[in-house]
Amino acid sequence: MEYLKLKNANRNRAQDQTLYAYKLFGPPEGFRIIMSIKLFTWILPIVALGGLVGWRYNEKKQAERELEQKSAAGRSAAPPVEIAEATSRAMIATLDAVGTLESPYRVQISSKTTGVIEYLEAREGDVVKKGQMLVRINPSDLQDQVLQQSANVASAKSRLAEARIGTEPTATGVQAQLRQQEAEVESAEADRNQVVQNHESQVAAAQAQVTDAQARVRQVQSSLKNAEAQYTRVKTLVDKGFLARQELETAEMKVEVEQSALEAARAQQKIAEEQVAIVRRKGQADITAAEAGLKRARASLSAAKANLAQTSAYRENIEALQASVRSSEAQMRQAQTRLAETSLRSSIDGIVTSREADPGALATPGAPILVVQHLDWLFLRASLPVEESKNVRIGQTAEIRFDALPNRVFEGKVTHINPAADLRSRQFEIQIRLDNASGEMRPGMYGQVAVLLRRIEAEVVVPREAVKTGPDGKASVMVINERGEAERREVTVGASDAEGVQVLSGVRFGERVVVLSFRPIQDGQKVRIGSEPEGKK
Repeated sequence: MEYLKLKNANRNRAQDQTLYAYKLFGPPEGFRIIMSIKLFTWILPIVALGGLVGWRYNEKKQAERELEQKSAAGRSAAPPVEIAEATSRAMIATLDAVGTLESPYRVQISSKTTGVIEYLEAREGDVVKKGQMLVRINPSDLQDQVLQQSANVASAKSRLAEARIGTEPTATGVQAQLRQQEAEVESAEADRNQVVQNHESQVAAAQAQVTDAQARVRQVQSSLKNAEAQYTRVKTLVDKGFLARQELETAEMKVEVEQSALEAARAQQKIAEEQVAIVRRKGQADITAAEAGLKRARASLSAAKANLAQTSAYRENIEALQASVRSSEAQMRQAQTRLAETSLRSSIDGIVTSREADPGALATPGAPILVVQHLDWLFLRASLPVEESKNVRIGQTAEIRFDALPNRVFEGKVTHINPAADLRSRQFEIQIRLDNASGEMRPGMYGQVAVLLRRIEAEVVVPREAVKTGPDGKASVMVINERGEAERREVTVGASDAEGVQVLSGVRFGERVVVLSFRPIQDGQKVRIGSEPEGKK
């Protein structure tokens, strides 16, 4: 411990001596050199870092000054614009709508009896005439029925003639008449059995048609459900801005088409069900008639068994035989009518637009085989807002443009106006007749309608592109003055058409207006007429 204290005392004494020597004579030369080198090593990095920071700062400020100079030059340059002169011309005020072409006469060719299609050559696009035979159903069964009914008529007349010849009843006559009436009873029973069999066959065929119609309704309901789901998805995307409004209109139109198809399928189902009821009623009537014939035959047989010598009984027999003749003749006429109905003819002049069956297929009552439409003239069905009903009248001219026939304008006349408006859409329907001698137009084509309302002699007309509408709903136009500067003017607009807008105030005839600018133009800014930027001409 004493050793450590002595050592520290000696070190402190040596340091004090060294400091005293520095004060008297200054530090040694080597020490000064070392201290200078250390000081230079510390200061050099600091100076270099400060120089680098200053250089980067000057570069940034120089770039900012160049960018400000370019921006100022861009703002001061006159932007190029496209212009047009305000003119005077006649404007046609129109009422625009959309519509669909339809045929005035659309006939479905269908069979009234069940049978196999034997002849069918007409196809879509074939021209047919009124009364032309288009379809023939195999008539063999009906021909047999006609022959059978003819034989029944001959037999009934024969029995009536024999009854009238016999003036005095004899045993032989009684026996012969009994045999004849027994044969009549057998024939009537056979007729009744045939009627029952035919009735069951027709009911089965009609019921099959109902089953097909029900399946069609279920199919269309499924398609409608899919279309409505698609509409909901598209509406959600449109509301979010992912799809254009046109996609929503297309989806909505598809829903309307599927709804129309569902209504048609349900109507077809109803027709098929009504056909079943008709077949049942007709079959029951035929069965009733056949049973009545059987009863008459049995009555005749009973009359034949009675004492034919009695005058009253003889007269009743004659009357019964006369009734039998009339009944047989009526049945023959029905069979002939059904036979004639196996040849299906067109009831109008037109063109075949749909073929739903082929030769060899089974035709059923009410099921369409061909569709014939009249195409010499068509009518376009369109809807207009109910507020415009006072401006539309029969005889007005309308111009129609079809997407399927571009660059063509067709003219027609308003021929029908529905006085009642639709409660949901608040629109009323008009029909426009269009001559179609050239055959260019087709039912189902979608057309844009412009109903011509009135003619206006406008003193100032500018292109549609020149008129801008602000957030406040006010219309304005950029006018180029004599100094080449743009002036923003509020204007009052009037009528408009596809090419221009009438200006009632704010612009004079002959003034130049901006229809297209390549960047926003400020009021009072110099502009340059032309479409090329400066330096690129």
